[in-house]
Amino acid sequence: MKKIVVDTDVVIDYLRQPRKETLFKKIAKDKNLRILLPAICLTELYVGKSVAEPREESRLRRVVGKTKLILADEKIFKRAGILMRDYSNLYLSDALVTATALEEKALLCTFNRAHFEGVSGLGLFSYGDYVTGRKGS
Repeated sequence: MKKIVVDTDVVIDYLRQPRKETLFKKIAKDKNLRILLPAICLTELYVGKSVAEPREESRLRRVVGKTKLILADEKIFKRAGILMRDYSNLYLSDALVTATALEEKALLCTFNRAHFEGVSGLGLFSYGDYVTGRKGS
């Protein structure tokens, strides 16, 4: 089973258009993929004002239920700090997402590829490459 760390933007895309065949919807249906959600992404998702409405928060909880929530531990925090030192373009939240993917030996699924390209050892998940059998970039 392939592990995929999803970034906040992929979940937001699904929440904004739940009836469309979004990337999150596609990967959630795939039994060969295990979706991991860094805890920092949950924090970012609760920043949205729409989640203050009980119905929207319920939708968010259902989406989170399709993932395995990954709490940052000492290894993830240490790796995130090193990443921020080595890659000055990474913000704390991006560094924590990246560190989670690296520590979990997972590919990162994001629409903000430019934020993460060039990070040594990080594989980026491409659904198109996945379904055609090509390796993640």
